[in-house]
Amino acid sequence: MAHAVRRRVGARGRVLGRVRFGGRSRSLRLRSSLAEANHLGARHDAIGQLHDLHSSLYALLRSYDSSGRAVDTPIWFFVDGTTVYFRTKIGPKTLRIERRPDLELRSCDPGGRTGAGARVFRCVATVLDGVAAEAANRVLHGRYGWQWNVVPLISIPGVVNVHRSLGFREKLRRARSGALWPDSAIVRVDQFDS
Repeated sequence: MAHAVRRRVGARGRVLGRVRFGGRSRSLRLRSSLAEANHLGARHDAIGQLHDLHSSLYALLRSYDSSGRAVDTPIWFFVDGTTVYFRTKIGPKTLRIERRPDLELRSCDPGGRTGAGARVFRCVATVLDGVAAEAANRVLHGRYGWQWNVVPLISIPGVVNVHRSLGFREKLRRARSGALWPDSAIVRVDQFDS
């Protein structure tokens, strides 16, 4: 089980999280800037090449573990031009993104099943924090409504619930919160090829 402890150490590119897996501890490098937050506010008139994802509520994120094996995860997201934002728990996925930021995205259903003609987008990811992460979290909350903070906290058959160990009071606090959860990260994914 992963335990994240946040600490601040400097400016841009500062270490904000320590994650422990087994006996090893790793630092997560997170980026923050006012420019990131401004990017979120600037709406693009052109939908960009990620148009296929606009009509889907779920995207299948393919990241790669240390041995190069593909790991697929369905995610909730929002598209801003040629950039995709999503929230994830600080843990194995953020470590995979740290080690190898190149990813693939395609539209899918809630179970991660893709259609026959689902277009694959090759992308590069960056883990955000601070103002940019809070701004992206607000937009994601607006897109998914009440489900954004409730669904990750309840047990759904066939879906891995990463917050199952939280107590009732903590789940209730998180369901009411509009802020980014302390053990979560927002990831920015920029398309580099279609």
